[in-house]
Amino acid sequence: MSETAELSAIKEQLCRSLCADVSVLPREDGCLLVETPFYFPDGDGYSMYLSRLPSGGFRVPNQTKARLATVVIQYLQKQNFGFHSLVVYSDMVSLPRADVARLTNAANDQLASIDSSAMWRKVEGALSA
Repeated sequence: MSETAELSAIKEQLCRSLCADVSVLPREDGCLLVETPFYFPDGDGYSMYLSRLPSGGFRVPNQTKARLATVVIQYLQKQNFGFHSLVVYSDMVSLPRADVARLTNAANDQLASIDSSAMWRKVEGALSA
């Protein structure tokens, strides 16, 4: 199977899985709760919150971004897709410890900040691996 065909198959399977049992529920605070059929290995369900923007769009909070990154990394690993993950946090301390722990377990490398002096060394290392 060519790489393009493999990517298309992964995309199709991921989209089919993501859309199968997703529900969107309005909350009293104006946010939307998005529930998915996914669970982390520790048993916690994967859900996310979306905040409405004045423009009509939605903001995805850092916690949701961390959870989505974890799910995508774990999915690609399970599919034996050859890649090297590098997570760069914008505000690591604002995330719940459980979300940081999950992402730490899934990612190959991570940096607490984009301003980290180690960033370019890790990027170069990942690219040469």
